[in-house]
Amino acid sequence: MILYAVDLAKASDADLVEEMCKEGGVVNFEARTYTFDRSITLKSGDIILQGEKETTFKFADECGILQNVPMIAGTGIKNITFSDIWFEGNQERQTYALKYSNPNHPEQSGKKAYGNQIGTFIYLINCQNIKVTGCAFNDNLGDGLRCSGCKNIEVSYNTGEKGGHDTFFFLRSSYVSVHNNNIKTLVNSGCRLLSTSHARIYNNVFSWEGPRDAGPLNQYQNDKGVMEDIEICNNIFNHACCPGIWGVDKTGGNSEMWVHHNLFLDCGDNRISWVGGILSSGYNNLKIENNVFDGCYRASVVFFAVNSAWATAAEADLKANIFTNSRESQFDGQGPYGVENTISKQDVTSSYNCYYNNRAGNTYGCKVSDTDIFINPKEHETPSGWTWNGKEWSCPEVKPSEMDVPTGFSPLSDQEIEDADRAANEFDIIYKLLNLEYTDTAKTEYTSEDFDYKVIETERGKIAVKFKILGWNNLFTLNNQSYISSPDDIIVQSEVIKNPSLQDWFGGISKINKTVSVKIENGTATATMNVSVKWYNYERDSKTGAKQKGKIHISNYTFTDSCPAPLIWQESEEVKGIIYQYPDHFTLSVPNQGRFQYITYKFEENVSKHIFLVGVRNETETGIKYTEYSEIEHWEDTGYLTRFGAWIEMDGKYDPAKIQVITESPFNEFRVTDFDVIKKELPKKPIKWWFYPKLCFMGCLFIAIQFFRNRIKNL
Repeated sequence: MILYAVDLAKASDADLVEEMCKEGGVVNFEARTYTFDRSITLKSGDIILQGEKETTFKFADECGILQNVPMIAGTGIKNITFSDIWFEGNQERQTYALKYSNPNHPEQSGKKAYGNQIGTFIYLINCQNIKVTGCAFNDNLGDGLRCSGCKNIEVSYNTGEKGGHDTFFFLRSSYVSVHNNNIKTLVNSGCRLLSTSHARIYNNVFSWEGPRDAGPLNQYQNDKGVMEDIEICNNIFNHACCPGIWGVDKTGGNSEMWVHHNLFLDCGDNRISWVGGILSSGYNNLKIENNVFDGCYRASVVFFAVNSAWATAAEADLKANIFTNSRESQFDGQGPYGVENTISKQDVTSSYNCYYNNRAGNTYGCKVSDTDIFINPKEHETPSGWTWNGKEWSCPEVKPSEMDVPTGFSPLSDQEIEDADRAANEFDIIYKLLNLEYTDTAKTEYTSEDFDYKVIETERGKIAVKFKILGWNNLFTLNNQSYISSPDDIIVQSEVIKNPSLQDWFGGISKINKTVSVKIENGTATATMNVSVKWYNYERDSKTGAKQKGKIHISNYTFTDSCPAPLIWQESEEVKGIIYQYPDHFTLSVPNQGRFQYITYKFEENVSKHIFLVGVRNETETGIKYTEYSEIEHWEDTGYLTRFGAWIEMDGKYDPAKIQVITESPFNEFRVTDFDVIKKELPKKPIKWWFYPKLCFMGCLFIAIQFFRNRIKNL
């Protein structure tokens, strides 16, 4: 039995837990709530944190724990177990977190705190032999379990609800087993791997029920090195807000993943473009086998470049799956297909799959094979092994393959840990940008009457005025800088009335003329109002005594108001494209001059939109709506145009009558008609590098043979 000092009775729960864990061993926690007002660090390995049925670790109200600091931290230790502990994030009472800038949600800094590295429960770095079992991860702003540079991790029989980021997140770790968990996502993902190899994800249920827009139920992302030996089986992916699984590789193909015997139901229920059961962005060596996709949006499996830089050459083998009842995309009505491929470099092989009731077609951008079948899988047997009993799908349980026994360990350096966090933020940011319903323009059309803003009257002479700059039309922000289209966007309230203080004045006003001008100089907006007032005094007729108007007088007044001004957005004065015309094809591009929101290429029914800025509507404290733009590199495709990098490639000769190119800025749309057409010849086949050395060798060999033949003759 371990006895603790009497002083601990007066200590906080965080102090108590840290002291109890100091020496390692089995640490038993009572069935009560331990409230954490600060982070604690595990100093010793060989430790089991063992809870009882109602043991709860809870963040205190306004706990004040800093960004990138978890409830429980550990670095460089071995043999750590968390068992039967309920982790409670208390996220509604962490409003202090709003003061931190949010790189993952740049549009929501100061407004939403989740996904901002605040409120993570467990964060382990360079640790080995980790077990988390029988725990609950609920209602926090950050991750549930976050492991960076760790090895040999088992996460099993846990639950999770209302998580503010990823319930389980493994960064550049290895030998990860996640099984028999039930996770309901709120904001991002249930399970996420970043550049992590040797992983088994099986026998889990991942689902989304709202109310916030979550991310993919699972994310598998490679940003560096090789990501291999990933197996995902016997899971249920139910009602994903985005894809059930998103696989993305930005390394150019150093990845592999085997997805088999999973059930994907109603995945992609969101008004964004990148949805589906499984969405792959350049993920290579992808095997999708013996799965059921029922009721997924856009397509069961979608190959889509969320970022054009990730549209690398990749191979996917689809075998013995069921693709049925796909629904059209809620974003643009795309689909529904069984399988959709929008990446020209993606190679998709389909065999022994069952396609049924996908209204837009079985495939797009790829082909079915002679072995594929097209029957109702709820009424007939299929090669998938799945059956429908009238209420639900089922198949015999399969076990994941065995992983090798882990050997050796190479901890990450501080710089590598920072790089992994930075890479995670990159994926988070592009996901959050694309998960917004964004606006096509920065234009607004306010008048001063649209604002419930009390302007104090200014009295001068015969008149009283309300004159003030209220705000801006067409306001947007980009990279922390505000812009408008011109000084005419200044919204000014300008009212002129008779001075109410002149109640005893024996006279009147015949006419009021006002002119308002605005300008922006040296970062200051100035509004000027000139008022001309025609007025008179009443006089008595000397003979009759009747009241009559006297002589007309004119008084002139000038009023000004000023405030700091946004910058004026400079539109591109000249938009010119480039065409390289080859004998049998041409390539076309319009350079982005840093002023475009979109560049759209249209050929017949095929459209490719190159997106550089995405904007969401926000509102100032005074009620002015503005557009918050973020930079992005992204393509949206409808139909099929071949593209590489920022170029469109088409067969034949360029015909301006058949192709439209339209650029859109935050305020205007331009039809591009001016192109530099540069004729190119296909390069001639060069002589191979080995030709001349080989020719020399053959010549020397011939001379040597002749030499020895002559010597033999002379013997």
